[in-house]
Amino acid sequence: MFAVDPNVQNKGIGKKLLLAAEDEARKQNCNSIDMTVITERKELIDWYKRNGYVETGEKKPMVIDNPSMGIPKRDLFFITLEKILKS
Repeated sequence: MFAVDPNVQNKGIGKKLLLAAEDEARKQNCNSIDMTVITERKELIDWYKRNGYVETGEKKPMVIDNPSMGIPKRDLFFITLEKILKS
C-alpha cells in the first residue's frame, strides 16, 4: 500500500513512487503488477488507468474486521487492476 499526503498531491510524487515500484518489479523478474483499489475512488482508478493499468474484472468485498474505525454506511468493494511490465 502507498498513499501520497493530500497536501502534496499533484506534484508527481505518486508517479515517481509508481515508476519506482514498477522498476523494482522488473528487477525481480515480475511480468506484471496487480493491485486492488477501493471502487469508491474513481479518480484514483482513472489515474492508474492513465498510467497503463487495466481492470481485470475481479471484484471483492471489503472486509471490515476492525469496527473501531467505523462501519461503512454501504457495502464497499475492491477491484483489481493489472499492468503488464515490459523489459
